[in-house]
Amino acid sequence: MCTRRFVSLELLTTLLNLCPEAAKEKDNQGLTPLHWMCWNENASLDMVTTLLSAYPEAAREKGSWDNTPLLNVCSNKNAPLEIVQKVLNEWMRVKENRSSHSVNSLISDAEHWLGFMRGDIKELLCRLSSLFEEGNQNNPSLWTS
Repeated sequence: MCTRRFVSLELLTTLLNLCPEAAKEKDNQGLTPLHWMCWNENASLDMVTTLLSAYPEAAREKGSWDNTPLLNVCSNKNAPLEIVQKVLNEWMRVKENRSSHSVNSLISDAEHWLGFMRGDIKELLCRLSSLFEEGNQNNPSLWTS
């Protein structure tokens, strides 16, 4: 459903109300609905928030190509920066992701495997990486919402 170009928030909400476990389902590529929504060029912040509310851990799930929803949204040319920030926030709840190495790997993976990363997203991630390089990875203000 999340791969459909014009899925509605109402349909998504109805589905998750009827079957909350649907947010955890994976396809044959190991991708969750959040992975697909992050690729969807028509996704809204409300849609992504709805999926994250149903299954926050989806932001850290890896597909069969080791891609996370964050990697997917970083390659989405139409995703509002607010969606990127929302998924990034959830991804960073894992301590291992709060490092310069993890953020730089995300940038490298997006450019290598997907061939594209928007300039504004790359700038955001580069600035985040530089904060970690300064030894601030234990600063909770960098990752709390």
